[in-house]
Amino acid sequence: KGLVFDNLNSSTVRYMKSLAEIESIPKSGVFSFKTNDEVIKYVSENSDMIGVVGVNWLSQPQPAMQKYVDNVNALRVTGLVGNESYMPSQNNIAEKKYPLARDLYIINCQGYSGLGMGFASFVGGDVGQRIILKSGLLPIRIPARKFTITKSQNDEK
Repeated sequence: KGLVFDNLNSSTVRYMKSLAEIESIPKSGVFSFKTNDEVIKYVSENSDMIGVVGVNWLSQPQPAMQKYVDNVNALRVTGLVGNESYMPSQNNIAEKKYPLARDLYIINCQGYSGLGMGFASFVGGDVGQRIILKSGLLPIRIPARKFTITKSQNDEK
C-alpha cells in the first residue's frame, strides 16, 4: 500500500506536504512518476495504491487513457471540520466543501501587455472559462447559458 504522485517536485506534492505539515516525503510507501498519466496507469494496475492527481485528469482523459481511468475510483475526502466526506466535484469545490481544492493564480512578470497578459486575458475570458469548466475544474466565473424556449403548435387534429 502507498501513495503515488506525478513528480516529487510538483505543486501537488508541495501542497500535500504543506497540508501534512512535513518537511520531506517519507522514504517508504510513497512513489512518484514523471506524469499524471503514469500515475493513473500504475494505480489502475495496482489496487492497493492511491494516486494523487487533479480531478481534471479523471473527468476528461485522453482516449488512450480511458481504459485506465475506468479502472480507478475517486476517493471521498474528509475535511478538518466535521465528519462529512466529499467527492472532488465541481459542486463541492464551488461550495468550498472539498478540502483539497486550491486556487490557480496567473502572475505577470513581463511589466507590459505581452504574450503572458494575452494568455491571462484569454483564460479569464468567456472562452477560457468554458474550457476550464469543461475540463472538470471550477472557473472563477461560470459562463452564462442562454436558452430559447418556443411553444410549438401542432396544426394536425
